[in-house]
Amino acid sequence: MQATYALIGINVFVFVLQLLGGGPSGTDGSLFAHGALCGNAVGDGGICGGGGQVIQSAGGEWWRIITSGFLHSGFLHIALNMYILYWLGQMIEPALGHLRFTALYFASLIAGSIGALLLSPDRLTVGAPKNWMGSTSRTKSSSSRVSNGRFLLSYGRSWRR
Repeated sequence: MQATYALIGINVFVFVLQLLGGGPSGTDGSLFAHGALCGNAVGDGGICGGGGQVIQSAGGEWWRIITSGFLHSGFLHIALNMYILYWLGQMIEPALGHLRFTALYFASLIAGSIGALLLSPDRLTVGAPKNWMGSTSRTKSSSSRVSNGRFLLSYGRSWRR
């Protein structure tokens, strides 16, 4: 659970920084404006809007693909996301190990960011759901996998009869 706790800690730390620089929702500050995902900011440039912000970007801001996964739009948003990350981490991290769980988290973050860019290229997007969606699909695929007819993944542990 080390990776799970570390990822939760990073997310909470970044949210505290958002609050310090951007008011009660965390969406008014420069951390949000310079870290939220927007296709125009990642691509060739243009206007991006969302979360009460409108920014003009010259483009080429590829870091937003990663940073947007650690930004949140309010207390409820981060609370629910961290609860789900904790819940999924309890199931998946013991089965995969710290390194592979972290790799899955970041692969899901990148894939989710690409999906968000396809669906709303001119909107500012933040949050961890894209990070844990891949983890959820990994849980489903692992729980239905059978090896020698006796393998069952249940809450992150394999049990043999």
